[in-house]
Amino acid sequence: TDQRSEGDRVSFPPPNTYCWAGLRIVSEIALPGLMACAHQIGTSVSIRRARLPETLSSVTAVFPEGQCNENELLFNIPDAARYLIRSGSEILVDQAANSNLGDVVAYLLGTAFGVLCHQRGTYPLHGSAIDIVDGCVAFVGDSGAGKSTMVAALASRGHQVISDDLCVFEVSEQGVRVWPG
Repeated sequence: TDQRSEGDRVSFPPPNTYCWAGLRIVSEIALPGLMACAHQIGTSVSIRRARLPETLSSVTAVFPEGQCNENELLFNIPDAARYLIRSGSEILVDQAANSNLGDVVAYLLGTAFGVLCHQRGTYPLHGSAIDIVDGCVAFVGDSGAGKSTMVAALASRGHQVISDDLCVFEVSEQGVRVWPG
């Protein structure tokens, strides 16, 4: 039973709020490298710590480190965490006992966010992008192919850099929107 009096309150740290690729992300886990966001913009995505099931209740595909169905993807990174991404709006993280938080966050910002984008109908692209008069241009290629060098050269000629490593494309009736990643 709870022995606290009415005046006793459990204090939880406020969640971390970030802006990324047109999303407002509210996370129980600090996400270094993402821009802090205090205002209400975009669609909210929540990231929470939770105990995750070993399997999904409904499975349509299985792969070496996980499984998925139409709305969920569950994957395991041994010695880091298990991640459940749901409906493009929620990521649950079950951190391994002796894991390094840096590894947990790396997979969260990499694989888990990539899955979240796909569930939302947006497309993460390893590329650099610049703004041009009628839209933007994205440069893609293998690591070391010169994407960043090309964008830096175009920036020196007055083009605005949208992204220098990751772009997220959103296709709608209004056209294609590119978000920095």
